[in-house]
Amino acid sequence: MVEAQVPHDEALRLETLREYDVLNTSIEQPLERLVNLTARVFHVPIAIISLVDEHRLWAKACVGISSGEDQRSVSFCGHAILSDQPMVILNAATDERFFDNPVVIGHPHIRFYAGAPLVAYNGSRLGTLCIVDHRPHDDFSTTDNANLSDLAAAVVDALELRRVNARLRQTEAMVHQEQHLLTETFAALEEGVVVQDAGGQIISANASAARVLRLSMDQLLGRTSFDPRWRAVREDGTPFVGADHPVPVALRDGVPVSNVLMGVHHSFDQLSWISITARPLFRPDEQKPYAAVGSFTDVTEQYKRQTQLEFRVFHDALTRLPNREAFMKLLEQPSDSHFVVGFLDLDDFKLVNDRYGHGAGDELLRQVAQRMGDQLRSGDVVARLGGDEFAFYLPHVRSEDQLATVTRRIQAAFEQPFRLDAIADLKVRVSFGAAFYPNESLDPSALMHLADMRMYEFKQTPQKSRL
Repeated sequence: MVEAQVPHDEALRLETLREYDVLNTSIEQPLERLVNLTARVFHVPIAIISLVDEHRLWAKACVGISSGEDQRSVSFCGHAILSDQPMVILNAATDERFFDNPVVIGHPHIRFYAGAPLVAYNGSRLGTLCIVDHRPHDDFSTTDNANLSDLAAAVVDALELRRVNARLRQTEAMVHQEQHLLTETFAALEEGVVVQDAGGQIISANASAARVLRLSMDQLLGRTSFDPRWRAVREDGTPFVGADHPVPVALRDGVPVSNVLMGVHHSFDQLSWISITARPLFRPDEQKPYAAVGSFTDVTEQYKRQTQLEFRVFHDALTRLPNREAFMKLLEQPSDSHFVVGFLDLDDFKLVNDRYGHGAGDELLRQVAQRMGDQLRSGDVVARLGGDEFAFYLPHVRSEDQLATVTRRIQAAFEQPFRLDAIADLKVRVSFGAAFYPNESLDPSALMHLADMRMYEFKQTPQKSRL
């Protein structure tokens, strides 16, 4: 007996065979039909789909012989897989390779054998479709050869379909698992997430999105960023129009938009602040987004804390007016318009503290701040620079006459006495000084200095009353 050589691509062949995941599997009708058909076509008692493993021969489907496995070393198929063409043995009893083979001498007493290799997609020969007879044959024609090769190719097609379907099922299972994971992750996120289509409509949202926006899922789905029911606002209180919302911007421009702060009014006029990030989604080879993902978190508490911190940094704790730093920051902003910078302080304020105590002085400063604020117009700013010194910014004043009108209005307001806990009626006189931008200077510090000098000149005027 001559054992078959090992194919030169044995490692790849075995790896490919494992890839089909067909060894040690149960009978399958498509392959069983093919071996039955093969036996009928060639009028033989035995037909086998044999797969050649590392050390064994395993029958995936067979007719005329019990299924199972045998040693590769005694198999005919081990020889047949060395070529792409069918191997034909008309009489094994007289063939020098097989005459003393156990399957020739004993059961199943093979005399005739023809095996066509099962050639996989990468050229590896997995095994054979073989036919066996207990008697020798005189001939195996070219037509027989072609028929056996075609049937072997049909077996490979069935195995390939089986492999592809198995891989498809595996892929579907993985996709299902990944979808389930994404769905669970999507649902579990504390961050609100919505998906909006190219038209801006919300087509998907997680539970956190509904929670953050204080809507039911039914109320949320189908809405667009242009829906007036959002009543969205910017930090300065102006409307946040739909076209400027992050998701429409991402859909329009095709670029991500990050960390946009937006105020959203809810029922009972409750206002919450959310930070929004939007990212466009593209299909392969398309330049325009087909959808966008918007993610957002409720930052109301952080916004309140930040606002309170900024207020403390830029406002006077006693009067709650802007402080010196905030006032100078206002003046240092580039401007191409006219405005007036002014100083005001209380004459003889020290006497109030000395006579009535600092508590009364503080209360007076608070009332002064309130009274000055009542006299100014929208856009005007009054600030406390320190002590009893106040400053004002008048963007609508263009001339000396207009300034005089404002000054008279403030003076008239101070003609009314102040009512303090420690004092029934207290009259306070004030001193003014002002400077015009840009007529007198373009430098904020120079303007402040000029206004301060004029205030002290005003204070020194002889006809001024004293406390």
